[in-house]
Amino acid sequence: MAINNITITNITFRAKENETFVDAYGASYVVLTLTPNQGYTISANDFSIIEPLPSYFTNIPAPTFVQDGMNILLTLHFASGAAMPEPGDNIDIPICLNGIAFSAAFTLNGTVEYLTGANITPQPSLTTYTAAGNEGETKQAFSRSVEANSGYRFLPDPQIIQTQGDTSSYSNASEIKEYWDQNQTQLRKVTFSTDYTFNNASVAGDYFKIYGETVPIGTVDQCISGYSINTGNIGENGGVRTMTVFGAENSTFSVTLSDGTTQSPIVTNQSMPASSSYSFNITFPPTTVDVTWTIEITGDICSTISQPNPFTISQLTNIAVTFTVIDDLGDFTITNDSDIVLPASTAFPSPQGFTKVIQIEYTGAGSPELTDQPDITDWSYQSGDPQAYGTLFSVTKTGATIDASDPNKFAVEVAGEIDDSGTQSFVSFINLSDIITATELPTIVTKGVTGETGTEVDSGGESITDGNGTISSKGIQWSEVADFSTILGANDEGTGTADFNSTITGLTTGNTYYVRAYAQNEAGVGYGQVIGFVSNITVPCSSTSSSGGTGITDLNINLDSGGGLVALLFDPIGVPDKMEIIHGGPDGTKVATSGFDNGTDGNSGPFDNVYGTEPSNTIPSSTNVANTDQFIGTNKGTAPTRETQFTNETGYIATMGSYQQIVWWQYTATDWQTAPNVTVRITGSTGTSWSFLRLCCPDGNCSVDIS
Repeated sequence: MAINNITITNITFRAKENETFVDAYGASYVVLTLTPNQGYTISANDFSIIEPLPSYFTNIPAPTFVQDGMNILLTLHFASGAAMPEPGDNIDIPICLNGIAFSAAFTLNGTVEYLTGANITPQPSLTTYTAAGNEGETKQAFSRSVEANSGYRFLPDPQIIQTQGDTSSYSNASEIKEYWDQNQTQLRKVTFSTDYTFNNASVAGDYFKIYGETVPIGTVDQCISGYSINTGNIGENGGVRTMTVFGAENSTFSVTLSDGTTQSPIVTNQSMPASSSYSFNITFPPTTVDVTWTIEITGDICSTISQPNPFTISQLTNIAVTFTVIDDLGDFTITNDSDIVLPASTAFPSPQGFTKVIQIEYTGAGSPELTDQPDITDWSYQSGDPQAYGTLFSVTKTGATIDASDPNKFAVEVAGEIDDSGTQSFVSFINLSDIITATELPTIVTKGVTGETGTEVDSGGESITDGNGTISSKGIQWSEVADFSTILGANDEGTGTADFNSTITGLTTGNTYYVRAYAQNEAGVGYGQVIGFVSNITVPCSSTSSSGGTGITDLNINLDSGGGLVALLFDPIGVPDKMEIIHGGPDGTKVATSGFDNGTDGNSGPFDNVYGTEPSNTIPSSTNVANTDQFIGTNKGTAPTRETQFTNETGYIATMGSYQQIVWWQYTATDWQTAPNVTVRITGSTGTSWSFLRLCCPDGNCSVDIS
């Protein structure tokens, strides 16, 4: 095989011994790109595979050659079971092709417009010119003439101005003048010619304008007869344009420039010199918005002038089209938004092709999966969308692939056409969630402990999310240690995301335990908050709690059917903690809380409903407890003991001793009928150790021996 003047991509991917290429590459096919060298062109119709194919590829489906702009895309499909051979050394798979690259023939297409007055041939009209050549070749682009009718002469000399296109590609511009008289004072005809040097592309849309005015032979019209200036668009960075005004000697004129708000003088009361022309520069400043500049000539203006006066020049900002992706999953990182910028000062009479590739990386738990290929209609702001400011933006091809070396990385490609007929930058985006799904760890909230009997207790799970997967198992686990390094037991409560209740059995009355809910999907197991509890039927009066610790601890107190008073002396032992009395189970009604009193209602809930409280069961950090008034502790400051408030509200006296605060709730027989118990919940941050004493109330003074 010998293919000259063409570059062919090599594709490399890793595969283990005996691993199939489909598994290693992540696709059943591979695409090679054939690119012509500069100055050459290739056609898909001129290429074919030399048989036989290497055994790693199949003829069903057959290899295909597809034209992609100036390139050719060759698609080869892996043979079924094609795998990396032993001993696993690197291998090269050569593909033999028939084909040829031809020296590129490029075309030039442009327009010459006549902007001339009366008594001139031709009259105002448009003519086109064409040429063809290879790269580096120079040929004549056009030759155009203007001629004064009999009895008339040109005043001033006709001018030709290029208003659109790359001026550097044109050369050898010439003017051949012919006169009515031998003294060459009565100009009759001018022929304009120019050459063009071809680069590595065809060009269309270049534009030239020819200006000309005549006066009767033998007369002198002392006035301004015309002007010349490049009226093409100016870019956002501004620039300088040279303007030339033509007219009879000693005619007077002024020129002004306006942006629609402010008018500035450029030339004031200028007298035309003997050369019959006067040139000067106009400076256009940088801008961040589109501006239409108006230029007007005033003074001795000829009645026969055919050029527009005033006239306008547009200064436009660049148009940037950004291609990006969005996602609803929240765990994808876009490593490079990709955009194209079309200078508004440059005309694109035909759409420009583009190809952009956007890199994406999944950073969440679990594994992402490419579930579908994007459709070209999935990209926003395409042709016809008014927000695209035009109908010349379209996506013609799009796709997504997984990185063969990293299944968490994706590449999204977009190709299409666009030109700068619009006037505003915009973003065309695609929703990544439509084509990529990812399974994350599920989330679950542990239900508070209820129904303690000493040997049994109820808990469960709620607010379950599936993490875009399927919940295959859910339930609770319990342990005698808060970090669950050892697990005493677990209950499996089935599948799905529905809330559930679960009963722990086989407990020892008086022991401290910990419970957490769990849920499992394809990504793994997600756990709820850890809740500690003491497996007691009740906390009798005059009893003290055993020293508590980090996290949430729930204890039960049974109420009297006729009503009564629950009073607890609470000692955080330095590190801030929070005590709550909740009527019923942990998801019941908070009726009292520890904290910094804000008046006569400081002992009544709900106050803080975040840390330690249903349904979130959130365990606080040291910063959280420092900033929440329901947490008290000697290293946070001295909280009110509430003895006076307790006496005023209940009529009883409490002796605090070494305890820091009293927390209480008076209840009625109706309260007992609503729920016959309260939950005492203590919430602490890292490093805490708390205790409390239940007073025997009412007994006259609620006192117990606290010595």
